[in-house]
Amino acid sequence: MDMDFAEKQSLEYLHILPSDYENEDYYRMNEIMNAKEEKERPIDPMQFIKKAKK
Repeated sequence: MDMDFAEKQSLEYLHILPSDYENEDYYRMNEIMNAKEEKERPIDPMQFIKKAKK
């Protein structure tokens, strides 16, 4: 995804001003934008086994 498009999406959907977006840490912003809900995150295999036994 190119940076201009990501900035446009942030402005349109998240209401983040371009000046705020450009002053943010790119890597941290990318981590936040890629965050997933708990149910969509990978699960530890041992936790899966423990849940399956219940």
